[in-house]
Amino acid sequence: EIILCPFCGKNYPFTTEFVRVDSYDFKNIGNGIKCYSNLNETFLDGNSRPRSHESIYEITITKCPNCKEEYLRISHGKMVENRFEPKSDQNLNTIIRPKSIHKTFPNYVPQAIYDDYIEACAILELSPKASATLARRALEGMILDFWEIPSKAKGSLKKEIDELQDKIPTSQWNAINALRNLGNIGAHMEKDVNLIVDIDAGEADKLLRLIELLIDQWYIAKHEQEQLYNDIININNNKQEERKNAGSIPAQN
Repeated sequence: EIILCPFCGKNYPFTTEFVRVDSYDFKNIGNGIKCYSNLNETFLDGNSRPRSHESIYEITITKCPNCKEEYLRISHGKMVENRFEPKSDQNLNTIIRPKSIHKTFPNYVPQAIYDDYIEACAILELSPKASATLARRALEGMILDFWEIPSKAKGSLKKEIDELQDKIPTSQWNAINALRNLGNIGAHMEKDVNLIVDIDAGEADKLLRLIELLIDQWYIAKHEQEQLYNDIININNNKQEERKNAGSIPAQN
């Protein structure tokens, strides 16, 4: 099994290798362990799992060899001939640690936007519609903070997005407008209260990936661009100062 570390984003193989310490005990020399329980029995480690069971929980505990952070997951399934088979319903798989999987962004990304993003990640599995609504809120905060939106357009996300139509690529504008519409599903009741339009966790996750992409392309790209420009200007200033001190007159081209 390959684990994608939610903390550092790197993949690593999950291993449960053991060596005998004495006649009664084993030492784990892998990076994790799996335990099994059907809630009516004591926990069993990977070496003493039951051969067959129709309803059983698998507890996966592992430590990333790269960042040393621990990951804990509980999955529900069945045991078939000493092999665990998870149920197809992903709602039965719960990540205990970390509480939410989100990216870490530099401190020049506004805290209010970052807080909405983190909260949207935290409730992704519990309430995808609420997560989509928070993604919509984070998007509006980014537009108002990053772009110069005229006062007449403020207060309506649709009008704010319309102001960006000639400023960003068409594909990006279409995706941003789609996020607004999807966020509305979570924020507003349908006119027919019996009509239920749902958003699943996979769909809401795509909205969060868009927020991450926009943070990268707007805030981080702009910061790195300005940093590069300043570095080059400073390098030139230092070199010109060296030439001046050495008595060389810079040629003007």
